[in-house]
Amino acid sequence: MTYLLDTHVWLWLLSDPERIRPDLLSELRDSRTRLLLSAASSWEIAIKWAVGRLPLPAPPASYVPSRMQRSSVEGLAVAHAHALQVAALPPMSADLLIIQNYAAGTAGLIEDVTAQRKRTAHLVRPFDGDPVPKDAGEARAVIVLGGPMAAWEGDKHPFLNQEIEFLKTCVADDRPTLGICLGGQLLARAAGARNYKGGMPEIGWYPFELTEEGERDALFAGHGKQPKFFFSHHDTFDLPAGAALLGSTRLYPNQAFRMGKHVYGVGFHPEKTKEMIERFLSSPDANLTKYAGVIDPARIRRETETTYTQRSSEATKFLHNFLERSRL
Repeated sequence: MTYLLDTHVWLWLLSDPERIRPDLLSELRDSRTRLLLSAASSWEIAIKWAVGRLPLPAPPASYVPSRMQRSSVEGLAVAHAHALQVAALPPMSADLLIIQNYAAGTAGLIEDVTAQRKRTAHLVRPFDGDPVPKDAGEARAVIVLGGPMAAWEGDKHPFLNQEIEFLKTCVADDRPTLGICLGGQLLARAAGARNYKGGMPEIGWYPFELTEEGERDALFAGHGKQPKFFFSHHDTFDLPAGAALLGSTRLYPNQAFRMGKHVYGVGFHPEKTKEMIERFLSSPDANLTKYAGVIDPARIRRETETTYTQRSSEATKFLHNFLERSRL
């Protein structure tokens, strides 16, 4: 059932403003936003946006406004029941807080694993204007995703400085935290370590060698000594003082670390779906031609096609391990 959100649902949402993020109330009352939300591919997406869980999707090209009036009585009842369920928790009381740093850097497999474990997630997109929280609030765990910018480019991307301050609170609280690629670099910076450009880039599937400490850590349980993950970076960092080194690659010694008992940074991308990898390889922004002779997109595509089922199983296991470590 599509386009189920009509006036009755908007009235229900607006009748209890505490269910909706305060900064979204004015947008929700705006007629254009109501039109876009009604054009969403499903009522669940629109409801989740209203309570601050998802970005607002664009309407399909074929959308006709009059469809707003075509919701059935049965469909409206279902939408209302699920809206009650989804809106029951304020956004910051979600189980998992995810910070996304650029439009194409979505949560990917993290969304699947979170859903499989029947947990809630709150997505923050500071590149798109979302405020970076001062701390994790009631969220049980935090994941900070990657991005094409460098960790030291806070002058170009001020929200990076805010994320560093946010991550300092996660370190201080030993809040279960996973920094992925850029997120891991920001985490190291928040802990006082140096960030800098590396030598050769790592783009594609690379063997990841666990240290003895890494083999003992529950985050890598079931992975063996040398799993393969997808990498996409050429920046790196020094190991933060007091951190335990968990894994390395041939080119970059500091690829995974733990601070305290529950704060982790990794250089690889466990969240990448096959579609996300293809979008990255095809994107002009990736500018892979400058690595010609070093990085071969055709080889990466072949390896992705032939091994993705196994690799995604390893990545999913890693994400389950993190949420298990977070008691989620």
